[in-house]
Amino acid sequence: MRILGLAGLAVLMLLGLLAMPVVLHIRKSLQRIDMLANGRYIVPAAYGANYPLTSDGQRFGRAHGAPRPVPLPRDEATTAEYFTKLVVEGHFPVERKVFSGPGLRPDTGPITYAQPLRSEENAWRIVAGLDAETTPNSTPFLLSRNLVQKTLGDPPKLADVPPFGLEGAVVWTFNGGGSFIRAGDLEEVWAELVPEDLRHLPILPP
Repeated sequence: MRILGLAGLAVLMLLGLLAMPVVLHIRKSLQRIDMLANGRYIVPAAYGANYPLTSDGQRFGRAHGAPRPVPLPRDEATTAEYFTKLVVEGHFPVERKVFSGPGLRPDTGPITYAQPLRSEENAWRIVAGLDAETTPNSTPFLLSRNLVQKTLGDPPKLADVPPFGLEGAVVWTFNGGGSFIRAGDLEEVWAELVPEDLRHLPILPP
């Protein structure tokens, strides 16, 4: 019985080891889904804040009683600074965790100008200088922070930092289409998305 017990334990340990890659894969997939879900709300909050919206409860911006439109990011030093403006001025009244991601720890308490969102807790970068009227819908707009190139025209470059390291990045376009792009596909997809005349535009740091 003792031998059988040890054998059974060995089998259980082996099964556990075999299951580990599956568990890790599922966990990573769920993390990507969470990031994509958050981006789904951040994009219309930034884009939609520039337009009078119907009060259908489906989009943020003036439909939720914001006193005045917030311009698209342009002069801010960081993406966190822009997100702070969206929250404090009433266009996107959400908790800090919405801007966070895997491997990052959001602060506690509401976002205010006195206690703004910090770059260290923000999982995103946003493209500055886009024009709401003329920007093609497929233009990259919101990116996970592990994409570290400085402008739209720079080759996409991943850094081994949260939320996804060198595996790939979440990219949301100006029309609100989002996906996780794996590292091996990133350069080709990026070249297809970025318009030639917008390659000079900066991507704000987190």
